[in-house]
Amino acid sequence: MFTLDAVSYRLPEKTLLHPIDLRIAYGQMVGLVGHNGSGKSTLVKLLARQLRPSSGQITL
Repeated sequence: MFTLDAVSYRLPEKTLLHPIDLRIAYGQMVGLVGHNGSGKSTLVKLLARQLRPSSGQITL
């Protein structure tokens, strides 16, 4: 299970992902839908540990 508690990601000039709480259970299929620039790729990179969150905590 992935658990995100108040996870956000910021660059010095812009917030790319506002704080989010999310639970993804083992075996659950999840789709990300949103307009361009809404933070979908940033969220996937955080889950893949390619980026470190600016705040909050991600547990697996």
